[in-house]
Amino acid sequence: MGRTAPTLRARDVIPGEVVEVRPRAADPGWADLERVLQPAPGRRRPPCPFAGRCGGCHWQQMDESTQRHWRRHRLLETLHRCGVDPTLVEPELGAPPALGYRCRVRVQVDSRGAVGFHAPGSRQVVDVDRCPLMASELDRAYQALRAVLPAGAARVDLSGVEIIALPGGGRPLARLNPRDRPPLQWRRLARRLIDAAGFGGIDVQGGEPPEGAPLAVGRIEGGGPVAVALGGFVQAHLAAAEAMARWIVAAAGARPGTAITELYAGSGFLGWRLAAAGAEVLSVESAPRAVTAAGRLPRPGRGSWSWRAERAETFLARRPVAEVVVADPPRSGLGAALRPLLAAAPRRLLLVSCSLSGLGRDLPALIEAGYRPGRIVPCDLFPQTRHLETVLVFERSGSG
Repeated sequence: MGRTAPTLRARDVIPGEVVEVRPRAADPGWADLERVLQPAPGRRRPPCPFAGRCGGCHWQQMDESTQRHWRRHRLLETLHRCGVDPTLVEPELGAPPALGYRCRVRVQVDSRGAVGFHAPGSRQVVDVDRCPLMASELDRAYQALRAVLPAGAARVDLSGVEIIALPGGGRPLARLNPRDRPPLQWRRLARRLIDAAGFGGIDVQGGEPPEGAPLAVGRIEGGGPVAVALGGFVQAHLAAAEAMARWIVAAAGARPGTAITELYAGSGFLGWRLAAAGAEVLSVESAPRAVTAAGRLPRPGRGSWSWRAERAETFLARRPVAEVVVADPPRSGLGAALRPLLAAAPRRLLLVSCSLSGLGRDLPALIEAGYRPGRIVPCDLFPQTRHLETVLVFERSGSG
């Protein structure tokens, strides 16, 4: 009998293609693409000159239609494993552009002064002078960062920087990620970024007080306001996030007289829009800076909006919830909040799932507890990557 060829995983390959690859000696099970012998429909020349060398994007070799197809395919596989009817999946939500959309990015730096992203399967930093996924505000902040960092990154011993630049939000924010504990020199670099590079606020991983402003407030073109705090979360594609929020507002039945409990509220992106539709919203968030940032948003004008600054699982164990709950947990899923959420037994649950792995963990437990998905919509918030946001609307069995 002949030997069976080993199964290898390779980046930049589209399912169905015939390719030539070179196994990585130092990375068993992986290979690098050498040549495409028979390309699949949808293959294109990547729009970024660093594609293949930079590990920041997964799928630039596919056109956007092909990317959506394979993201949807991955969602359907997850639902199939959980026994969910695939016909419940609606058309994708999204919004242009597919390039130049990011308002948030985490870049890597090294002691040589390189600023960019890790190479595929490596900790080596690829020096990237311009990233086509960055929106104009973020690109300006990134260029200013690159001009300042080489002079100070080595002394502060940084491993990376997270940058957020909101549209219409004034000066950008940055969080410095040191290799070890924050050294005293980080404040000197922070002041240089504020004074010479135009940043509004800087902090360092580890919880020390920030330099400059701790938050920013902006507005999405054609949409509503958005706020974020240093070290906080904001969706990278704000136009697509606005489209997702409009769908959630409608699916939640947000209108005058509707009571909604929002879990993992962040800086109020969804809560503000639910209240602006007239609903009575109670938002729950554990990060104090995020709650402070949400407080800087303009009043919704309709409905009511109140806050609880505590962890979702703590809130659920102590207080009742409204009949409608909107939850937007981190990538890991509901985690410790799952059991108390099921005990609280809301009539309708809208779950915003940030990853298919997290969805695969939460979905079986929700179904077993009597929650049946009625609507499922994939949200195209991460063009050029395999990541997919999914919103599921559950109704509790037996509820009227």
